[in-house]
Amino acid sequence: MTVVPRIVGFSLLLTSLAVAQTAPEPADTVSTDWIQKFDGDWTTISHSPDQSVTYKGSMTSRRIGDHWVVNEFRTNMGGFHCHAQQTLGVDQKRNVFTATWVDNALDFKWDYEGTLDEAQKQLVFVAEGPSMSVKGATARYREIYEFRHADRIATTSQILTDDGNWKTFMSGEMIRKQPDAPIVKPSAAPLLMFEGEAERAMKFYVSVFPDSGIEKVLKYVEGENGTAGSIKHAAFRVAGTRLLCIDSPVDHQFEFTPSVSLFVDCESKQQVESIFKKLADGGNVLMPLDDYGFSTRFGWVTDSFGVSWQLNFGELK
Repeated sequence: MTVVPRIVGFSLLLTSLAVAQTAPEPADTVSTDWIQKFDGDWTTISHSPDQSVTYKGSMTSRRIGDHWVVNEFRTNMGGFHCHAQQTLGVDQKRNVFTATWVDNALDFKWDYEGTLDEAQKQLVFVAEGPSMSVKGATARYREIYEFRHADRIATTSQILTDDGNWKTFMSGEMIRKQPDAPIVKPSAAPLLMFEGEAERAMKFYVSVFPDSGIEKVLKYVEGENGTAGSIKHAAFRVAGTRLLCIDSPVDHQFEFTPSVSLFVDCESKQQVESIFKKLADGGNVLMPLDDYGFSTRFGWVTDSFGVSWQLNFGELK
């Protein structure tokens, strides 16, 4: 039972492709350009004439080639969740716009024809549909789309009254949704503040540890509040961990303290001994490398720049 529709659908697709091979290119691109303006995601807002009722929803518009767009609407109308689908296209032979509309409120398919006004700012669709006031009767309806600019469409829904005038029963606008700004996740990194030695310290650390490198360096220039050529801001990696460093533009009375250390797990006994030796050169050994019970090989050292390091090999107990 499900095979026939698939075969028919595939046959229609083949027919469309065959016709497209022989059809001439349309000479007028104004209409197709207008249709393509709808492409995107929109927020919809609809009002009653006296502004006493407002409905908000969304429209997703997707292009199908150059001649069609399919618009899907979802709106909460006072507790009723309206779901509608609209097609908009161009009939090049008759030089008119065409549209269809179906929704979950009616078992009726609306068929519209539309034209652009002389200023080419308003797209006006007209259709015959069920009357809102007389059961079983029909009425003439008009839908107007006006692009105020590329990201905002004014909409007007009207019905033709018995005296021959168009009466507005709903108006609103569609506002194009803008791409979300990239989410910046919070991150933490130790920042080391030096007084003129940031670059030398950074290069030293990168040479001592594996999986290290300088990522970014920004220096002070003449006329700024820091010494020209000193580090304004720098980022680098030490043993795979990102660190920051700066040269303070002002003298300060404090120094690094062993109460805050950089803790590094090493891969081997030889590695921890090599790194410890380089850091201790010109520095101060607080705890020499040894088995302290909580680790088979641990050492604590302050390097020549005053930065405290705790080096470890083996599982902490």
